[in-house]
Amino acid sequence: TGIIAEINGTTTQLATANANYDVFLATQAQNLVTVSVPAPASLPLIPVSPKVLIDVLLALFAGLLVGVGVAAAFEYFDQGLHTEQDVRELLGVTCLAIVPRFEPDKRSAAGMRRVRNANEAYSRMRTNLLFAELDGPLRSIVITSSRAGEGKTRTATNLAVALAATEKSVVLLDADMHRPAQHRVFGRPMAPGMSDMLIAPATRGAPPLLDNSFATRYRRLSLVTSGVQPP
Repeated sequence: TGIIAEINGTTTQLATANANYDVFLATQAQNLVTVSVPAPASLPLIPVSPKVLIDVLLALFAGLLVGVGVAAAFEYFDQGLHTEQDVRELLGVTCLAIVPRFEPDKRSAAGMRRVRNANEAYSRMRTNLLFAELDGPLRSIVITSSRAGEGKTRTATNLAVALAATEKSVVLLDADMHRPAQHRVFGRPMAPGMSDMLIAPATRGAPPLLDNSFATRYRRLSLVTSGVQPP
């Protein structure tokens, strides 16, 4: 009797669950959304990707940002002297002149213009040096640089010629024992010169005077070449 009652109870629960499930299915069927295709898909007339114009504009903008950043970094870390203001601010001295880089080409109008600009710069340098003599006579000028190829030879030559043009007696001394070049500029032999004077035996007395053998084609300008290069 007890087993029959348990079976009847279980059967009743199963019937109830089936009824609830049927109700659930009916409810879900009512909530379904019907999908329909109103029109067939069409092929695009232009490719979706890549978009060349937009990509090029974005690349140009990114390149501009990178270029500005690199330029700003170079400007920040650059310790070179490019203007008169740089000389005053970084070295605390007066800039005598700014000489442009040039090649002595007199065959074209542009070359002649560059030569004239350089001559004006050397004249300005000479004038500023002469103003420095107001406090006392200017006996010697040293021209040097931190590395090769910065124009020491050309500057020394042109400044010496410019000073000799003011009726001053000028001696141009090539003291560059590593890469002497003044003898090539003036078409002179490298020896005898300064090194020969320095190593002359003391018994020979003072170094020889600047006679006509040291004269150049420029009036009142003498040249002492570097002499034999020491080891």
